[in-house]
Amino acid sequence: MQYFIIVILVSICGSALCTEAEWDENKKYCSEKLNVNLDEARDAVRGRTKEADVTKDIKCHFLCMGERQKIIKDGVFQPQVFKQILSAVDDKVLLTKATEECSKKGTDDCDTGFKVATCISRNDLRKYM
Repeated sequence: MQYFIIVILVSICGSALCTEAEWDENKKYCSEKLNVNLDEARDAVRGRTKEADVTKDIKCHFLCMGERQKIIKDGVFQPQVFKQILSAVDDKVLLTKATEECSKKGTDDCDTGFKVATCISRNDLRKYM
């Protein structure tokens, strides 16, 4: 369990020095910045909400989180950073497959953030992030 928490914190903050408080602060920052309900965001990224019904603010929430994780920069997915963050994943085939799948560009930066987040969720990588 401690290993899981460390992997999450490293992926969100980009360094091993991130604390659980910083993780919560990042999540809170993005949700407050965009006035997003975290339960609604979670449902959207896990496919419980039709993509057509996902609001722009929810999509931008995932862009915000991706930027804070440094896996999205200037609206572009950063596969090398993604691989580095998830270097602890034992299944390298899954990691390579997910990296290729998550490299898709959306219709705008927020859509890209949402596509990356849903890709991570779809490939069951959220347990590593």
